[in-house]
Amino acid sequence: MVDQEFDIRYEVAKVHRELVCFREECLPVFLLPDIMSPLRFEEPERSLRQWREAVDRLLDALPIDPDRAGNAPPKRANFEDFLIPMSGTHAHTVVGGQIAWRFDLHMGWEYGAEQVLSLLDSRTPGPDPLEELRRNLSEVKRRLMALPVDDCHLYNLLCYSLPPIANLDPSFARLALDEETYRSIVLTDPSLDAETREGRLRAVDGPYFHHVLNNALLHVLGALACNHFEVVRDLIDHPDIEGRYTSLMPKYLFSVLFEKVSLLCELVRSRSDEPA
Repeated sequence: MVDQEFDIRYEVAKVHRELVCFREECLPVFLLPDIMSPLRFEEPERSLRQWREAVDRLLDALPIDPDRAGNAPPKRANFEDFLIPMSGTHAHTVVGGQIAWRFDLHMGWEYGAEQVLSLLDSRTPGPDPLEELRRNLSEVKRRLMALPVDDCHLYNLLCYSLPPIANLDPSFARLALDEETYRSIVLTDPSLDAETREGRLRAVDGPYFHHVLNNALLHVLGALACNHFEVVRDLIDHPDIEGRYTSLMPKYLFSVLFEKVSLLCELVRSRSDEPA
């Protein structure tokens, strides 16, 4: 529950900008690449025109004038074709006078935090893994990037744990999704013999590692859409943006935007019901 002061006009304007960015910059990338590419497993379920019409309907639902009761929250049933099932945590708080959003689209952020915190030595688990992740973020990042690039442990953590890390440190998420980061780590690791180094470089160049990065991108984009949408636009030109999970990316982003619009409508309506 939001129980602190915040600027509702700012929040509405911010979501408006995010919806326009999604419509004009993100959707063409997700929907217009050559669908016959061997990397594309599925064709988009809806055309670019249909997606943009859905975004426009969501823009129309935004409570542009917070001094009025505004529209009722958009009905999920009217957007089902563009959404994914939402079964994770949905939370919003106010931090520094702004709404901090959280929508767990697949793996819960607590689960991801627990998984990556397991890399720490002599760890005593606490009641709040996300706060524990925040406190130990520097060491967690160091341990994560020290994992062998040909190990499934790294692959799993990039998909499970990078989303909550990205919410805390978006710049690290970009680093951890860049194949050149891993190439540099392998080339500069003095502990590796020539055979191991060659094998890990082959892993970095191999198709499965890029499949992992495409999967991790899906989950990271969904996390970044909560509070760092400006970083989403920086990642849509990622070389692994196209792959098996590309068709889910617009649904992940749109689902977060839908929840934001719905909540903003409810907040405006509840404020209008308050006694003067």
